[in-house]
Amino acid sequence: MREITDKLTSPTGKPEPKSSKLQVGTTVWLRHLDQRRGADNTLQEYTVSKIGNKYFQLNECGNIRFFIDTLTHDGKPYTAHYQCYLSPTDYYDEVEERELNRFLPENIHKLSLDEKRSLKIRLTAQPS
Repeated sequence: MREITDKLTSPTGKPEPKSSKLQVGTTVWLRHLDQRRGADNTLQEYTVSKIGNKYFQLNECGNIRFFIDTLTHDGKPYTAHYQCYLSPTDYYDEVEERELNRFLPENIHKLSLDEKRSLKIRLTAQPS
């Protein structure tokens, strides 16, 4: 199996990117990004068949290629049609984050001034 090794370590000591876990034979989950009514946006399981320096391909998707660094479909001159995930949990976390990003601004007015102050302190605190 060919592994991606060029991004495993970084000089800043940050954890390795998720995409460095890709290998030929790795299972990924694919979601169609079509937002039209009736579109099938369910996750589908695929297997990585080829890995290059910049792109990877899936067994069941023919010549469609995906960027290694973002796990998105290379739409060439157009918008990407597909997004890959290394686990279903990654997808569900992304969905939850989008929902929270919409929910919080719409409901921040419900907090008291003291709650807003404590939230600001928590969000601006430096990690130790």
